[in-house]
Amino acid sequence: MKEIIREARIEDSYSIAKIKVESWNVAYKGIVNDKYLKNLSIEVEAEKRSKRFKEVPPFYVYEENNVIKGFIWCGQISEEDDIKYENIFEIFAIYVNPDDKCKGIGTKLINFAQSEAKRQNYNKVSLWCFKDNFLGRKFYEKNLGKLNGETIIEVGEQDITEVRYEFNV
Repeated sequence: MKEIIREARIEDSYSIAKIKVESWNVAYKGIVNDKYLKNLSIEVEAEKRSKRFKEVPPFYVYEENNVIKGFIWCGQISEEDDIKYENIFEIFAIYVNPDDKCKGIGTKLINFAQSEAKRQNYNKVSLWCFKDNFLGRKFYEKNLGKLNGETIIEVGEQDITEVRYEFNV
C-alpha cells in the first residue's frame, strides 16, 4: 500500500469538498441543525476551495494508492485571533472520509501537523472542536490533546460551543 501526505493541488478540490461535506453530515448530526447540514453542497465547497487554492497556509491531503482519504489545513494561528497565544501552530480543519475512520489516518494527519509545527519552530499545535462532538474529542484526547479554552461560534443561525485542544510538539 502506497500512502503519502502531500500538499493539495487545485484538482484535489472536489475530493476535499466531498470529504468535508460527508464528514459534517456524519460527525455533526445532532450538533448542527439538520437544515444547515442538508444544504451543504459538495459542488459549492469545491468551487470555494478552488477559488481559495493559493491561500496560505495550504491544505494537505492523505492519499492511499492515489485515493484521497483525508485532509488537514494547518499553519500559523491568525493574528486576528482574539485569544493571544504565543508560538502556536493551528489545525484549522482535519477530516477523514467517514468510511475510512478508525484506520489511523487522523492520527497520521495530527502527527504531520506536529512535524510541520516543529519544522517551523512552533512548540504547540492547537485546534477547535465542537464541544458536543464527543467522538472527535475522544480522538483528540487519545492523541494527547489537552483542553485549553472554550468559545461560542455561529454556524448558520445557530450558536455552538467549541473547545480548544492543544498538543505538544
